[in-house]
Amino acid sequence: MDEIVNHTILNRAAQFRGWVLNGTVVLERLVDVYLSRHFCYHKEEQEEIMELVFAASSGMPFDPKKNLFQIILKKHHRSFYDENTELIHDIAYIIKQRNILAHYLLDRTDAALDRFLKSGEVGFIKFKEVTETIYFTENDIAKITQKIERCIQIVNGLLPSKEQFENTPSRNKPPTS
Repeated sequence: MDEIVNHTILNRAAQFRGWVLNGTVVLERLVDVYLSRHFCYHKEEQEEIMELVFAASSGMPFDPKKNLFQIILKKHHRSFYDENTELIHDIAYIIKQRNILAHYLLDRTDAALDRFLKSGEVGFIKFKEVTETIYFTENDIAKITQKIERCIQIVNGLLPSKEQFENTPSRNKPPTS
């Protein structure tokens, strides 16, 4: 019985993590695209800045990108920013939940397994300042993934189509005579 419960909670934790992490990666990459297009006009330069500066593998975490994204929206798209104030708050919330699921240890103590069997809650142990367990239900994860999907739609809507982008003035666009 314990082996089956352990296997079941491991699978459920992997599902929870996978759903949130995968969506967050897509959202983060869209923010990378937005930022690279803001700073560079040419496709080659956009790809270079994405890989060298904004890509997670370059060492720039999502939170500083979120902050830069917010500054750009406030400065260059103020009406959009004012109409979508929850976007940045939702991204901050998503980052926090993603970090819990990515970095916290799955709680497989007897009490956690019992809680999982009774309510379907999966606990992740935080070992920072104080040790505490943060629990998620499938409903909690569904709410997080809904926020992720909504943010993806909003950020994706900010990305101009190729035609729009090529016809938009940019400080990095080569001057025409």
